[in-house]
Amino acid sequence: MKTNKPIFDKELLKNKKLLGIVAAVTVCTGTVGYATYQAFTPPKQQATENISGEKEKEDGSWIISEDRRKKSSITTKKSQAKKNKATTDVSMDVFERFGLVETTKDSDSKGTTKSSLSPKELVAVAQSIKDKEATKQPTILDQVLQQPAIFKPEKSPQKPATDNTQTKPSEETEKPVVPLPPVQPETPQEPTPQPDPQPPVAIVDYQVLERLVENAEGLPASAYMTASYQAMQNQLKVAKTMLEERQATQAQVNAQVEALQAAIDQLILRGNFSDLEQLVAQVKLIQRENYTTESAQRLDQAYEQATALIQEGEATQERIDEALNQLNQAIMHLVERGEKAALQAIIDQAKGIDRVLYTAESLQVLDEAVGQAQQVLQFVDATQAQVDESVQLVQTALAQLQTIGEPDYSLLQLTRLIEVCEQMDLTEYTEQSVAVFTAELARAKAFVSSGEVTEEAAQAQLAALQQAKEQLVRKADKTVLTQLIQEVAQLEASNYTSDSWATLDQALQTANQVMADPQATQEQVNDAVSVLQNAKAALVEV
Repeated sequence: MKTNKPIFDKELLKNKKLLGIVAAVTVCTGTVGYATYQAFTPPKQQATENISGEKEKEDGSWIISEDRRKKSSITTKKSQAKKNKATTDVSMDVFERFGLVETTKDSDSKGTTKSSLSPKELVAVAQSIKDKEATKQPTILDQVLQQPAIFKPEKSPQKPATDNTQTKPSEETEKPVVPLPPVQPETPQEPTPQPDPQPPVAIVDYQVLERLVENAEGLPASAYMTASYQAMQNQLKVAKTMLEERQATQAQVNAQVEALQAAIDQLILRGNFSDLEQLVAQVKLIQRENYTTESAQRLDQAYEQATALIQEGEATQERIDEALNQLNQAIMHLVERGEKAALQAIIDQAKGIDRVLYTAESLQVLDEAVGQAQQVLQFVDATQAQVDESVQLVQTALAQLQTIGEPDYSLLQLTRLIEVCEQMDLTEYTEQSVAVFTAELARAKAFVSSGEVTEEAAQAQLAALQQAKEQLVRKADKTVLTQLIQEVAQLEASNYTSDSWATLDQALQTANQVMADPQATQEQVNDAVSVLQNAKAALVEV
């Protein structure tokens, strides 16, 4: 077989690692050179007067600061080391993809070296690799070579105007001679938010509110109505909270001062029930039956209203004064029922007259007055004025009674007196006074029967009979005297001194004489009893 001269050195191709080392050195050299170029290239001038500080932060990703250059250099070195390893792996991958055997030196026991790949085969492999590279997808190494080394934002910021001496470099100039591996763009850091400028501190004056709160706390709850005091307490609570927190504005403090002051001004004082309670206690003792029904009902109504107000426990002084006034008015307008004893007496007097002695006309007037008086007497709510008016009416009618003509009147009176004397029980009187009275009564009867009656004679006989009647003497009651005489009779004279016994004995004799006298008067009997009792009491025992 005819052999051609190998294109490459057979020993060079036997070592797969040499190809990786060459590729790694080439990549590192390009990367280091480009990084050196960027580090020593001054940044383009910026028109700071036209671009605000905030815009530079947002759109300045195309400007590489000094810190970022240093950081990028360090990152590039680290990435190149990883790339060298990846290139060696790529060389190894070439043999594996095409089913080739790695060329190695294998010495047997005799010292001969065996090769697994001939020069002609290497040429065929190189040509095959070249053909496949034209049609295959880009490899990792191709992507590294084609990827720009520096990240460019999609939208480049507006570059400031520069002098004519500075010209914009073309894309060929800016492209690195040796491509670098891709560098991931750094995430732009958000600007640190600046704190909002603090507004000037406003000084709030709490002194007025503090003094008002102090005054409100000193107000006693017992002096004011519950509802108004509770409203004030609510505003006081809000004010205290405001003083504790110290977060209110001056306008809020002023508004709370006005609200608390208004609540204090609207406090309603409690009234004093003492006067009303005393009057209610007095009204309770009033005897309603002594007053008219209507006036008593008015009093009860005012009494119930006052009692209900007291039971409420609290009320304004105006309501208490109103209830007190109504109760006083009810007491003042009480109408007392009339005292009807005098009216009853005058009616009885009018009914007891001797109607025979008076004319019919005068008796008719009297009867009408008595009829009206009886109506007032039966009326439960008759006032004292009505009672007094009826009494006066009956008295007037009695005074205006007209008697029948004389001498019939005197004779009629005598006849009436004779009838009264005949009905008397004369056993109660002494025999001597009865004898005088009986004789005079007989003469009066004879005078009336004679038929010769004159005015003077009738009046004289009437007076004589009236005197005899008045001179009748009642018999003495000797019961006490009789009992006293019996007690003294049982005493023994030997038990007492002679002088004291002599006095008793004389008093006893006088008492016995009075007892024996049928004509003895009651006065004589009483004197005898008194003397005998004194003598008995004066006895002196031996």
